[in-house]
Amino acid sequence: MEFGHEGFREIIRRARDEGYAFLRFDQAATGARTIYLRHDVDISPRMALRLGEIAAAEGISSNLFFQLNSETYTMLSPATLGIMRCLREMHHCVGLHIDEGLIGAGEDAVAQTIEWFRACCGPIDQVVSFHRPDERVLGKVYGKFVNAYAPPFFGEDRYLSDSRRSLDFWPKFTGWLAEGRSPIQLLLHPEWWHPVGSAAEFADELRRRRVWELERYMATHFRRVFENILAPGADEFGI
Repeated sequence: MEFGHEGFREIIRRARDEGYAFLRFDQAATGARTIYLRHDVDISPRMALRLGEIAAAEGISSNLFFQLNSETYTMLSPATLGIMRCLREMHHCVGLHIDEGLIGAGEDAVAQTIEWFRACCGPIDQVVSFHRPDERVLGKVYGKFVNAYAPPFFGEDRYLSDSRRSLDFWPKFTGWLAEGRSPIQLLLHPEWWHPVGSAAEFADELRRRRVWELERYMATHFRRVFENILAPGADEFGI
């Protein structure tokens, strides 16, 4: 197992071969073996779209959550909003990745944020994941939206993640599949599955992508000032 597109496909195919169904968080379990595949988009909407495309091609649905106050991408940009629309058109569940430091964990505050986004920005689903959650939300059931950290989705006996770009989850995941454990929630951060050889290469591409986005913005909106200084090239970034 390695990070990359083929590694991601291997996860899907291994689970499917063991008889698992991939569900959205807003779907009721319909069989004995269920997986909730979750993507918190911390860094790369582009890779979220790529994983969504792969999942759709494999015939499964996943759950993707975007962060309003991300410092590595602009959620309210036309590009990111377009990605979110495309993912929903593929029948994936698309919701907000809630930062408690910004919005809090109160039911009304989160629900109002969802409704504001729907009214002003575009359709999303009534499901959230929390960014670096504290004890207030772990295991909590909300009435106005689905919490990815609520039962029956979350618990030490059913939750695995690739946090910190680690493949340590893989042996436990395959073991759980073999024993038929259900449900399983698998959190895979899209950026880690971009096929690069090292963390240094990843950081370099992210840095170049962010500089390109800034230069494109400046050259587009302040053309008379920067047209002879900034000339962004082609958009060739995967992250």
